[in-house]
Amino acid sequence: LTAQEHLELYTRLRGIPWKDEERVVKWALKKLELDKCANKPASTFSGGNKRKLSTAIALIGYPAFIFLDEPTTGMDPKARRFLWNLILDIIKTGRSVVLTSHSMEECEALCTR
Repeated sequence: LTAQEHLELYTRLRGIPWKDEERVVKWALKKLELDKCANKPASTFSGGNKRKLSTAIALIGYPAFIFLDEPTTGMDPKARRFLWNLILDIIKTGRSVVLTSHSMEECEALCTR
């Protein structure tokens, strides 16, 4: 499946109304900077883009709680910082993010408890 097809599938699984599907998918692709590779098979993605796609899927449906397991493992420093900023933005909206990480730097940057 392509990145777009993955996101379309998860909008349906999460019960997003059909009329909102296109808007939600475009938002997720843009938010995670995946819009340039939206129509490429996810199997061809770099490790960092696969992590971004997983994060986009986790954000679909505006969940109150988001669970992320090692969200930046294998990412280059620029992509890691991008994802950290995204996670901090999510926290600022009042949602809870639970993450696991072996990186103390990541925990110090993102965790409040």
